[in-house]
Amino acid sequence: MNDMPEPWSSAASNVGLNSYRKIADAAGLSPATVYRIFAGHRRSVHPDTIAGLARALRVDESWVSEQLGMGQQTIQPYTPPAEADMLTQRERAAVDELIRLLVMPRQTAGAMRLGDTILPTTPDAVASYEIARAKLAEVEQADYMPAASPHEQPDPHNGVEEDGQGGNE
Repeated sequence: MNDMPEPWSSAASNVGLNSYRKIADAAGLSPATVYRIFAGHRRSVHPDTIAGLARALRVDESWVSEQLGMGQQTIQPYTPPAEADMLTQRERAAVDELIRLLVMPRQTAGAMRLGDTILPTTPDAVASYEIARAKLAEVEQADYMPAASPHEQPDPHNGVEEDGQGGNE
């Protein structure tokens, strides 16, 4: 790891990740992306990438942001758009479950960050994830309406000519 610049080298060593590939695998990124970020070849880094690096290195996201010269990146509490008022209760429940599914990978060892707030999580995140997925699938299936099957109906225009007169004269 001699070619990895500080402070990345020390942070990676602290968690037993001794190569760009291992860091990349733990962060869900490509080794080339990790190399470019650590070498300073990226001007901006997506918040999800910062979260992945923080998770892999077991450090705070703000630390990663600061090392990248991006300052502290905090996540503000989510406020749905005004159009969300048009959703039914079932649709709102589906959106809530989807949000939980998206956040699940960001959960770490019993705690989850929301901006500066540490939120407790369930001890068995995998079980919670599976339950949320099952509920979302259930809601999606409940809202599914198969397309109307084709069937024969009498033609209401049968026997009516273009001038609006019946054909029985």
